[in-house]
This record gives sequence, C-alpha cells and structure tokens, in this order.
Amino acid sequence: MNKRSLILPVILIMLISLACQALTGSQATPPSALGTAIVIQPSLAPSRTPRPTRTTIPTHTPSAGQPNSSSGSSKPVKTAPPEPSPTPIGSYTNNEAGFKFQYPPDWNIDSQSAGHVTINNTSIGMAFIILVDPGDTLDAVATDLKDNTFKGEDVTIADGKNVTLGSGESAKVKELAVKSTQGTLIYRVAFTSFGPHTYALIAVGLPDTLKNQADLLAELYGSATFFPPQPFGTPGDQTLGLLANGDPDASDLDPALTTTSAADYVGLLFSGLVRLGPDLQVNPDLAESWEISADGLVYTFTLRSNLAFSDGTPLTTKDIIYSWERAADPNLKSPTVATYLGDIVGLKDRLNGKTDHISGLKAIDDHTLVVKVDAPKPYFLEKLTYPTAFIVDQNTVTDNPKDWVFQANASGPYMIMKYTETRSLILERNPKYYKQAEVPYVGYLLDAGGSAVSRYEDGTVDILYLGGQNAERVRRTDDPLHNQWQSVTTLCTTFVQMNNNLPPFDDINVRKAFALSVDRAGFVERLTNNMDIPAVTILPPAMPGFSKAISAASYNADQAKAALKASKYAGNLPEIKLNASGFGTQGNPEVDALVATWKQILGIDVKVEFLDPTTFTESARTNPAQMTLYGWCADYPDPQNFLDVLYHTGSDFNVSGYSNPSIDKLLDQANVDLDPASRIKFYNQAEKALLDDFATVPIEHGVYDVLVKPRVQGFVLAPLHASFVPFLSLRK
Repeated sequence: MNKRSLILPVILIMLISLACQALTGSQATPPSALGTAIVIQPSLAPSRTPRPTRTTIPTHTPSAGQPNSSSGSSKPVKTAPPEPSPTPIGSYTNNEAGFKFQYPPDWNIDSQSAGHVTINNTSIGMAFIILVDPGDTLDAVATDLKDNTFKGEDVTIADGKNVTLGSGESAKVKELAVKSTQGTLIYRVAFTSFGPHTYALIAVGLPDTLKNQADLLAELYGSATFFPPQPFGTPGDQTLGLLANGDPDASDLDPALTTTSAADYVGLLFSGLVRLGPDLQVNPDLAESWEISADGLVYTFTLRSNLAFSDGTPLTTKDIIYSWERAADPNLKSPTVATYLGDIVGLKDRLNGKTDHISGLKAIDDHTLVVKVDAPKPYFLEKLTYPTAFIVDQNTVTDNPKDWVFQANASGPYMIMKYTETRSLILERNPKYYKQAEVPYVGYLLDAGGSAVSRYEDGTVDILYLGGQNAERVRRTDDPLHNQWQSVTTLCTTFVQMNNNLPPFDDINVRKAFALSVDRAGFVERLTNNMDIPAVTILPPAMPGFSKAISAASYNADQAKAALKASKYAGNLPEIKLNASGFGTQGNPEVDALVATWKQILGIDVKVEFLDPTTFTESARTNPAQMTLYGWCADYPDPQNFLDVLYHTGSDFNVSGYSNPSIDKLLDQANVDLDPASRIKFYNQAEKALLDDFATVPIEHGVYDVLVKPRVQGFVLAPLHASFVPFLSLRK
C-alpha cells in the first residue's frame, strides 16, 4: 500500500461528518475509529529481489547441564526526565508527528491521534485538519480525495492561493469544491513536508465562510510549524526508540500470562534467575551462580546479594517461589506454565488444584533456592529464560489484582515511567536493578501515525523490524537505508499440522496426498516475493540439530493424486476442515492459496475455520480439525522446543492433536539424555519419523529484516526474538 492510499481510511468518514456540521450547523462527532492504527499489508506481486545474506549465527550446543556463574554490580544513577513545558491555551502540539499550531479559544479539538488532529467551530461551520503522511504530493492528495473519498460526488479541483506557514514557507494549495443538494463545501488543502514526513492542512467550510474568515485562516496556517518528532518527552540522546504494534494489555505485561518473548515489554520490566542473550547463550540474571546434581535432577541457585524490586523491597527466594506458584495457580489459567515450568516436581499438582504449593521448590535461605525436576532435562535452564519464570512482587499483585502490571514493582532492568494510551509507553531504568542498564529510557511508539519507515528516518525509532514492501525496499543496494539493514533466517517455521486421530487423516495416504499437493517453493514465491525461505524441515537452519540429510517429501501432484486414490477413503471423503488464525471477513492469502491448491490437485473443498488470534492455540487444541495452519518461533535454541513441544502427545502446543507412541518414545529419550551428541541423534530420528508419517507439512522459514541506527551499539540480530535491550548502549 502506498502512502497516498493511507489518507482514505482516516479521513473518509471524518470529512463527511465535517460536511454535515458545515451545512447544517449541527454537532456531529467523528467516529472513534479515527484513532486506530493503519495496517499496511505486504504486496503479493512477484519480485526479483535478491535473497539476503544470512547473518552469522553464534555457535550454540544444546546444554549438557553444566553450571555457570557470574557476578558484578554497580550503583545505579537515575537520570531525571525533563519537566514538560506548560501548554498555552489555544496551542496544540503533536510531539509524535512533529507539528504545532495555535487556534482561537472558541475552537475545540474534535479528534486527535499520533497522525492527525481536527479542530472545529460549529457556530460558524468551519473545521481545520492536519494530517501526517497523507501522500507524496499535493496533486496526489487532491486526486485521492476526488477519486476515492468523494467518489460519485460532483467535485472540481482548482489551484488555490498559496498560504504562508509559520516557518515563512509559501505552501501550495488545491481547493476541492464538493457540490450536493444542500450546497457546496470547499476543502482548502495546503501541503508541505519536513524531513521524511508530509503534511496536509485542510480548511473545511462553505465558500462564504472561508472568505469571511480569511484573516482567521491566515493565522491558523501561519501558526503551523514543523519540527523533528519528539514523542517520548525524554532526552533523545538517552532514549532508545522502538515501534510497538498497538497498546499493551494486562496480559502482555504479566509474565505468567504473556505469550510473547523476553524481548518484549515483559522482559524489560521483569527478570528471572537467568536470561537468554542475543548470542543465544544462557546468562546469569538474578541468580549469580547455580549447581546441578550429577543425576541432573536438582538445581541449586544462589541469588545475587542485595537484590531488590524497584521500590527498594528486598527480592529473595520467597519471591521466586511465590511467582512460580502464582503462575501455576489454576485460577490464573496461564497458557505457558505447564510447558515452561512443568518439569518442576509438584508443579502439575499445583496446576491441577491438588495442592497450594510446588513441592519441588525449597528456599534454604533468602539467597539459596533448590529446584527439583522430574527427570534430567538438559534444556531446563533455557526454559527459565521464558517470561513465565520471571519474578513479580506479591504485595503489588494482591493490592491491585486487575491492573497491577501498569504500576508494576519491577524486578527487571526497567520500570514504567509513563503510559499514554494509543500514543506511547515509556520505560526508565530501574535504579534498584543489580546492574544499571546503559540506556536510560526506552520509548515504545504505539502508533506510527503513518509510515513506520518514516519514523525510523526521522529518528523516532532506532530499531525497526520490517516486512513486505519495506523489507524488499531496503534489501536493494541502491536504497539509502541499505547500509543500516540486517537480516537473518529466523528460528521460525510455518506448518500445516496434521491430526492423525480424525478421519480421513487417520489414513497415512490421505495425509500424504495433502502434503504432496503443497508446492512450498511456489507458495513462498507467490506470497512473500521470496522474502522468506521454503522449508523442507521442521527445525529451522539455525537451530542446533538441524540436518540437511532430513527432508520432507517434495511437491508432486501425480503422487498426491495416487496416494488419495490408494487410501481407504477414496471416493468417500468426509468433510475436511482447516483451522487458521484470523477472522473470516479478513481474508488470508496463505489460507486461500492452500485451499485453492487442494481443490485444484485433489478436487477437494476444504472448509476453513477461522479462530480468534488471541486465543488461537487453546481454541485449535480444544476444537480440533484435520489440519491446522500454525507458525512457531523458538523461545530457546534447543530442538526440544520444536519437536517435543509441538508433537508430543498431550503437549499444550500440539494444536493438531497428532499422536504417535513410537515418536513419543524417541522424544522422551532425547529429552533426558545428558550427552549432547546422543540427544541430537534422537531428535534427528524423531524429526525424520514425523516427516515420514506426514505429521506436518513445513512450508516456510521466516526471515528477520531489521533497520538499526548507527548510534545503537551492541545490537546482535538473533534468529529468535531474544532479549537485546539490556545489552545495548547509545553512542553519544
């Protein structure tokens, strides 16, 4: 989607509403949708874009259960944010988008967001609008208004008299006359640019009104000035700017409920015993050291001295036990606790409501914690890097159970400084954290207010993950941002998961028929412009245990038809359903492509069931279909996090309901083997068996495309979304 088309969903209803006000003199409130973010969909057009060179991945071997240790602390110094200047009456400043102007005291702000503001005076039937990034040129904006916003109306466009802006710049003007049975409205559109942003300043009113209010309009235009965006109100040289996808809710910030990674908000506000670094190694965090018993069943953690929450309350082993027992509270319904803490003896009893405590946890004293696991688990420490294991303050939770996360007593390197709904979430470093973060402030922009890349270009955002056309653009060597681009193949795979317990997929020939019908190379070319990588394995290339000797069966339409004909359901297939994430009215190119493929090759109509993305995993598991379109990104670099978590019978993330006792046995052996080479052998056998049994159809491995400002020091682009902010600094 180009920038010109962004104007349409934002102002269409708004301008109609303003027209009603001008023609009738009545108050009409623009809809609340004006404040919502605009989602730019990736293009599906074919591309010759060269494939990126994969960033070198740090060598990592699955843990054999060896202890680690580290120590060190520094006294934090809290940098005070600047005090905001008082806002004069009749003055409007949009720091997010970088503009300000003054308006008469009898005018009202009608609606505003990071990307627009509307003021009006209904008594005289006038409105004034400033839009951010409405299009590339004045002609483009005027044409979009005529051809799209006012499509079907009697509209004429004429050159207007230039207006003078606050900078002294003379801005060109187009006037749109929109005729109706009630009269003619004038939309006087002035256009300017500053840095990477463009701005449209639109005055709306009847012709006589605009003429009679010429002096007032000159003052409005003449007061408008533009400046580099300053959305966070903190010193720019001390603030790392990031872009988020909308407002966080309570579950995004709660370690026990979030399904995001430690690289998101939750990993900055809270810490655990250990933390996964961007080099994919387990680093000591609240624990300074640990010992593992010879049989791999007992972990003894020693906490750092003088740990505290952000309010100064001491943080001890009792807080760790509370946090893990809270996560396992059956009333909390954590979607992750069984997967990431379920190895601890007694946790499942707590989760099933049989006890109030976890028997495998024991605090020897305030700084020594003993954890017993149910079997040797070489990857147990890696599991503890997931947010489910992070530490929260009991008093804060119990005092405000509903919204405590927005006033969280942080155990991590940062704490919440200010949250402005739909605008920004600003974090400041936690002065009580054992090791002061190098970056004083982290600002999350919640609404880009237009093009995300423009917010990177104007300096608001320092690290920007890209997709679609933006990623394709910066991969080109002639793009001005190309030298700030990094790319890596992720630890993510998209699959069609098969349910071998539902007819007709209890017949391997039916599973084989559907699997061999999928042209993964064509799928990736068509849907991602070859931006991602066709997948022939379950494990991504950067995952320990990945083997080129293992490969899924290739696309073969003739063999697919033959397999279906050989099945016991040939000519008598029951209804076949595919579970997919999304809403049925949205459309899904991936789903459409798969359904069309199966119809074309096998002559089968597959019914699609769209499930709410926020509860997709649970819904897919409890409402099984023969197939499920599912994407999985590793949370830690161990093949167990793919093969066991996704395919073991009864796993919470086994969304398809696949079950095979012989594969379960291989996975069980791999999971407890303390010899890394032997573990990998078992996992390789399990992966090959899964592909031979057509338990899944791997389709693509994702690719991260990221822009990173030169001033950001220490950034390592990991193939999984690992915690990176605590390891960064900003060059002065």
